[in-house]
Amino acid sequence: MSAFPQKAALRASSSTLSLSLVSQVWESIQASELPALRARVATAYADTLAMSTLKLVDDQSLVALLAMRRALDEANGSIPDLADWGLVAAPRTLGRRKIADAIGKYRSQGAWSISPHLIPHVSLHSLAGLLSQGLRLHGPNFGAGGPKGSEAEAVRAAVALLVGEELPGVWIVFTGWDRELLVEGDGVCQAAVLGIRTQGEAESPCLLFDPNPVTTAMPRFTLESLGEAIRNRAKGSWHFGNGSVGINQNASIQEAAA
Repeated sequence: MSAFPQKAALRASSSTLSLSLVSQVWESIQASELPALRARVATAYADTLAMSTLKLVDDQSLVALLAMRRALDEANGSIPDLADWGLVAAPRTLGRRKIADAIGKYRSQGAWSISPHLIPHVSLHSLAGLLSQGLRLHGPNFGAGGPKGSEAEAVRAAVALLVGEELPGVWIVFTGWDRELLVEGDGVCQAAVLGIRTQGEAESPCLLFDPNPVTTAMPRFTLESLGEAIRNRAKGSWHFGNGSVGINQNASIQEAAA
């Protein structure tokens, strides 16, 4: 008997797909708090990520690692097949500030002032690979989106992986700053994590995905709009291109520990 009995129904459906949300977490860290966060994250991932690796990662990756650990705590051991899950990450202009700082150092101090290992940690796919390594995932992982407003690309990709690749579940991770740091300086680094699978408890929250054209007015799906729904444990519906995505909450869900 197939471990994915809902697959045929999901493929055949031309209406909204309802996917179980096993975890949903929002994290936000002030820029001034990030230097101390590196050691905290290193402790949380001591078995899988070396400090030498974490020293080079982007600030968005640090906040994502913290949010991911909270997401696993929220799932409370309900994911026995975690190693087989996939992961899609949507960092918003990852490494923008790090690259700007590196260029400045290169101009003033020369090539020996910057590390060549910086580049592998600031590409679109860097965050997905880092999280996969930190969680010991063996499912597919990659980056999606990039600029502000493209976060929904990660949702599309995650749904395609979940249904098309017959995965037990997929993590969707979104990160980004609340402002343009190169202009305004200090800001807040944000991360949201969603864990989705085709089946779950009858009363569990769910992610609603509809690829059909939107016929009613609704706000655009962004990291910030998703964060508001997660923080308030509220329903949310947003459009992306011609389709829509939403979250349907349930009173029984437990708030993640801060």
